[in-house]
Amino acid sequence: MVYKDWKFFFSQDNFKVFRRVLRKIREKSYFYEVEVDFKVQDNTRLNIKIRWSVPPGFESSLSSVIVTLLDFTEIKSAERKLQLSLDEKEVMLKEIHHRVKNNLQVISSLLSMQSDYVQDKQSLSVFIESQNRLRTMSMIHEELYQSENLGKIQYSVYIEKLLNQLFQVYGKSDSVSLVTALESLDITVNRAIPIGLIINELVSNSLKYAFPEGESISKKPELRISLSKSDENLELWIEDNGIGMPFGFDLEDSNSLGLKLVNILVRQLGGKIDFSSDSKKGTRFKIHIPLSVNLI
Repeated sequence: MVYKDWKFFFSQDNFKVFRRVLRKIREKSYFYEVEVDFKVQDNTRLNIKIRWSVPPGFESSLSSVIVTLLDFTEIKSAERKLQLSLDEKEVMLKEIHHRVKNNLQVISSLLSMQSDYVQDKQSLSVFIESQNRLRTMSMIHEELYQSENLGKIQYSVYIEKLLNQLFQVYGKSDSVSLVTALESLDITVNRAIPIGLIINELVSNSLKYAFPEGESISKKPELRISLSKSDENLELWIEDNGIGMPFGFDLEDSNSLGLKLVNILVRQLGGKIDFSSDSKKGTRFKIHIPLSVNLI
């Protein structure tokens, strides 16, 4: 084959690649491999891997070489189809997260509108708590929609946003100090939602009850939250320096819907709760969550 005719078989870019192969041969390189698109006479494009090598003993003279051409067109075609399928599924999953977020926000807005007609404080509190739970889940779907990784979210960013929202809802941004120690972690959606709801319930409970108005407190009200990973476990700490739980309080036998929900979610995650409360030291929740548990 005449050198000038080889251009028929290659695109312009691939012809440049093939010329590099020839330069490597002239430079006495003993092994070279390259992938090119190869055009046959009916204009069909083939994906070819060209491998050029010199057998032992012929390095100086180059009088013997081994050239192999591997046709991996079908493999490349399958890869392209798989990538196209993945791209389509990614777009679909993004749309699902977007729609779920929008639907949750619509429900939250309806609750907000309905709460305008509620007169007694206890009923209004129920509406607010329901809205907070919906926002907690909605924010996760929003983070997933905006993330490049549709299966995980950067959880410290999410927690900061959630805490900021809760402090605004309960009007505690100025009166209660927030201290966070959040490790930068990517958490899967099947753990992100229940952990988010646990944080929502415990932080809401603290902001509502730990620092009652009119109560003389010798120290600055403070809420501390930390999240870290140790081996294959997550450790979530939520503690305050408020008035503590009522005497004789039993976490496992609480009548509070929020705390019942916390117990259910921790069990769902395969975790456990260490709880302590003191009228002088405040309340502390330490939640241990194993990452080895398979969640549906």
